[in-house]
Amino acid sequence: MDFKDFISQCNGPLIFNNNLNCPAIEWTPQVLIDLLNNKMLKCKIGPKIAEDTVFETDCLYLNVTLRDFIDWCEGNVKESNPLAEIDKKKFFCYIDYKYMPDLFEDSPDLLKSVSWESFGLCTRNGKDSTIWIGSEGAFTPCHYDTYGFNLVAQIYGRKRWYLFPPSDTEYMYATRIPYEESSVFSDINIKQPDILYYTEFQKSRPYIVTLEPGQVLYVPKNWWHYVECLDTSVSINTWVEMKDDNETRIKEAITRVLISSLVSDFQECVDTQHWINPNEEVKNCPVNIGYLHKAVTDLKLSSTHGNQDMDNFKLFCDKFKFHQVIPSSDNMCNMSESLDLNRKRPKMSSASGVDNVLENAYSSETTNNSVNIIRVQSYSFKDYLEFIGYSLVKLSGNEQQETKADLCLRSETDLTKHLVKSILKPDVINILTKSFLDFK
Repeated sequence: MDFKDFISQCNGPLIFNNNLNCPAIEWTPQVLIDLLNNKMLKCKIGPKIAEDTVFETDCLYLNVTLRDFIDWCEGNVKESNPLAEIDKKKFFCYIDYKYMPDLFEDSPDLLKSVSWESFGLCTRNGKDSTIWIGSEGAFTPCHYDTYGFNLVAQIYGRKRWYLFPPSDTEYMYATRIPYEESSVFSDINIKQPDILYYTEFQKSRPYIVTLEPGQVLYVPKNWWHYVECLDTSVSINTWVEMKDDNETRIKEAITRVLISSLVSDFQECVDTQHWINPNEEVKNCPVNIGYLHKAVTDLKLSSTHGNQDMDNFKLFCDKFKFHQVIPSSDNMCNMSESLDLNRKRPKMSSASGVDNVLENAYSSETTNNSVNIIRVQSYSFKDYLEFIGYSLVKLSGNEQQETKADLCLRSETDLTKHLVKSILKPDVINILTKSFLDFK
């Protein structure tokens, strides 16, 4: 079995050790401070702990230098620091989602410091990459990316990833509010899930991994993920286009047409401020129809003449077709995780000796610097709840129903938002897209 056959069968996230070969691997926060030279950066600020899901629209944004940010992380805050009044115990700061060509517009040669050539993507570098710099406790809400697959390099500090396969989508309570092009969010607070309200979530199968410096995570297309910084963290990622993205672009264009029209129709009677993410812009109808026209044209061209673009997924798979992948098992923890950090490691009914075998394999690979590929471990929902320290507060059946009604119908604004979220559900968009493409 070659790597492409393997990855198609397992269709799960993978960890790559000793395969990141570029100067950016040495980018500590201090190095980045020197490289950015007091450049002002938009910083997201949000609560570390919240009962409800915290989206980008719920956060505060300040412009800071990276020096301001790192001083705040290290507790060396001067009064002149824009973050001086932000309580580090209660809030996180996140310089997230920074497109590297914009970040290094004054020093474009630095884009060559990032290279994805060791993953078979020879022409891909910093110009196709995004950087994320977060404080301890910073997180990205649970979502999946509609386009391509994702490669994430952990440069500094650690990040913990909670992932869910596309087959769990029906359990994830997907929403397009707040709207962000190419991102489908979950209404669930992954670290404090309300399983009495989001009952279907209990059927999901979580995958959990702690990404260490020097490791690269492969996230397959449409995998849900919630990501949190365990320390001050620097990550660099690239979203890699795939051949089947052309039809996805039509779905995204239809979604954009709908959300823009709905915002335009409702903004005079209800508050639509939280319907659109801060980094997103609502376009007018002619512009959105233009996006849809281009997406349809691109799909027709690829269907008629074949996709002339290189198959990035094939290039990625061919690079590792002779490498052995260390399998995971429901009976063991992935050794690249640090699941016993800050909390007791979930008890697993492990087959004797399996963890030791993998730990020895990892130790051997990391010392001789050969490439090492490991599947990310999946867990039962029970072990997942134990790991996040979940405590269930039971309500009676009537109380649960009253809570649900209250959540949905507190005001006309909430009712309108509930209606819009229903219209924009991914299942509805899929039906609309199929009907649109089938129309003669």
